[in-house]
Amino acid sequence: YRSIVNLLRTNHWEDAYILIRSLFELLLNTEELQRYENEAERAARRIIQFSGLQENLRRREMALYHVATGRAGKEVLERVKQGDKKLREHYGEFWHVDKKGRGKWRVTWCNKNVADLCAKSGNPMRMHQYKLLYSRGSEFTHSSPTALFASYFLVDQEVSWEEFTMMSERIED
Repeated sequence: YRSIVNLLRTNHWEDAYILIRSLFELLLNTEELQRYENEAERAARRIIQFSGLQENLRRREMALYHVATGRAGKEVLERVKQGDKKLREHYGEFWHVDKKGRGKWRVTWCNKNVADLCAKSGNPMRMHQYKLLYSRGSEFTHSSPTALFASYFLVDQEVSWEEFTMMSERIED
């Protein structure tokens, strides 16, 4: 929160959006934990397990990167294959088969995406916040064209391409 405030104070609202999005996701996950009131320990274990899975998947990708860049040999690929089997044994609750019949790891600890968490929230404002905060923050997180031009300059009315380029050139001079 403090980082968001500091960014806003210095007019770095674009970067603040990214952190707002992250904070919003944390809020939604906290709300999801609260819904496990009778099974709080099971939910806590699931989050810890998911964190372990994510760390192991990160290490797996790093090993594959080292092979792809020539920093490691083929023996590492064999270790990755052996590790994949262990990952499915240890973290099997997060493995699923998608609609196309491919095995995949779940991307969240609770098997719900952000929109699902908003819909499940007891706060009716979450869906509005999803559309206003999360989606806007996603534009900046993923460097969409909107984010690219958001801080360049603001135009109150529609302008032609020629007017846009002339305004851009004036700014650059």
